[in-house]
Amino acid sequence: MKGCYFWPVYGELDEICFPFFESRAHSNVEKVLGLSPVEGGVLLSDGYGAYEAYAGKTGLTHAQCWTHCRREFINAEAAEPALAAKALESIGALYALEAKIREAKLKGTPSASTGSITHGRSSRRSSAG
Repeated sequence: MKGCYFWPVYGELDEICFPFFESRAHSNVEKVLGLSPVEGGVLLSDGYGAYEAYAGKTGLTHAQCWTHCRREFINAEAAEPALAAKALESIGALYALEAKIREAKLKGTPSASTGSITHGRSSRRSSAG
């Protein structure tokens, strides 16, 4: 049996699609997202190197998923319990802040200098992962 992959993609208009590929080749990211992303966009992904390479090639800001980051600190707990606990506590604080933002239904406003959103979700965001 041959392995295959669905790459979930969340678009800037809140759409979701699941493109199918037979491999995890870096070129598949370009096939899904194209080489002309939204200016000032952010690519939110897991730690797979294809996304970092794509962001570098297109000028997107690459933001990695906190869940994937958090998993690495959980894996490190046996080797460095104090440092891992501190990192997990900090990530937990970010999760709590995000929950407050969602509960308050904050939308944010674009920053004049960067075009980024200070709170909430940007309509100019592209993400995969």
